[in-house]
Amino acid sequence: MAQLEELKTVKLTGNENYQIWKFQIGIILKSMKNGDLLNTEKPADAAKLRDWTHVENSAQRIIVTSVSEKVLSLLFACDSSKTMLEKLDAVYGHKSDASLHTLQQKFYGATYNKEDGIGGHISKLEHLVSQMKNLGETVSEGMLVAKILNTLPPEFSHFHSAWDSTPKGEQTSSNLTARLLIEEERLKNKNPEQKSENKEENTALINQNEKDHPPNLRNVKDEVPYREAVGSLMFLAVISRPDISYAVSRVSQYLENPKTIHWNAVKKILKYLQGTVEYGLFYQPEGNLEGYSDADFAGDTQDRKSTSGYVFQFCGTAISWASRKQRLVVLSTTEAEFVAASEASREAIWLRNLFLDLTGEEQTIPLYVDNKSTICVLKNEITSKRSKHYDIRYYYVKDLIKEKIIAVMYVNTKNQRADIFTKGLNRDNFVRLRNNLGLTKI
Repeated sequence: MAQLEELKTVKLTGNENYQIWKFQIGIILKSMKNGDLLNTEKPADAAKLRDWTHVENSAQRIIVTSVSEKVLSLLFACDSSKTMLEKLDAVYGHKSDASLHTLQQKFYGATYNKEDGIGGHISKLEHLVSQMKNLGETVSEGMLVAKILNTLPPEFSHFHSAWDSTPKGEQTSSNLTARLLIEEERLKNKNPEQKSENKEENTALINQNEKDHPPNLRNVKDEVPYREAVGSLMFLAVISRPDISYAVSRVSQYLENPKTIHWNAVKKILKYLQGTVEYGLFYQPEGNLEGYSDADFAGDTQDRKSTSGYVFQFCGTAISWASRKQRLVVLSTTEAEFVAASEASREAIWLRNLFLDLTGEEQTIPLYVDNKSTICVLKNEITSKRSKHYDIRYYYVKDLIKEKIIAVMYVNTKNQRADIFTKGLNRDNFVRLRNNLGLTKI
């Protein structure tokens, strides 16, 4: 009996942990010697009364020592373990909608706390899931896994691509926890000079309009190696780092007359690269060739020209990409997207011929565009009054569609992977699209 009384139990504090407490106390009371007497009325026989009283007193002692002071006040009027359990069940036994709503808010609103670490963070989420399940809520394994992934700190952003490549049957919360703990330990053991690399700088750079930057316009052409730095960045942006293409495209427009603001932007790119030096393009074993094209209408505040961007991916990873200012001023978003699609189609022709040489098979390359008006113009053989002014050189793409060399398809703006090549993005969207390009920590 002493061993049972010394068991450490979860203290009952209210609705949120009543089901766990009830299950625990039920097991303990059933394990007591002569515990079955608790379900009987008070006997009249003296010998049986002695055993019943001993068991009853022990049960009451176990109950009152396993509840908080607030809950204990509810039991003052109870004269038996049975009435105590009935009282607690009447107060906390019902499924509280309010309590469930609170747990749901805590779960879906949970964020990562650096002090908890990965293990503590996941434990908190698992505990909330357990509490919700006790109140009848259905929380699937996939929901828990998704919540864990969506609340990881920035230094784990590379982990998403690695997890996506994991076989579906192995995408369990226990496997995820084990892998994250290993990755956390790996990051902790990195060399001191590499620790700063975990803090990724958002490559907003001059992604935001220049009016957002301090008005420091002193010419620095003869003071800093601006041209050399931009040249090195352009090489990297073309070869293996599509994530900096837009930023490098912007700073390269000021080679002849760079100001302090432009040099600061170059330094931000370098700082971002320092924090992501381990990133590279990771190719999956299987996949198809597909392209995405996008445009930022009149994004340049100086000459009101638009920016075109495209990316072609094979096996889920970028193999060809570009970010460049359009040569002419267009009059609408539709026209800007039309020009971007035409530029992307020329790259599609080259890639199609390359794949034809490698595989001997001709294929239609899907080109995803997020503007439905542009798709209508591209597929419509009749020129409307709204599009008759479009430069004739860009009508080449219509022939490619007609000949089924490319197939223009619609994609939601959120899933437009070429968006990263046309404009400045906030951190969340930038990291998400960077991951979609197949750029991950290697």
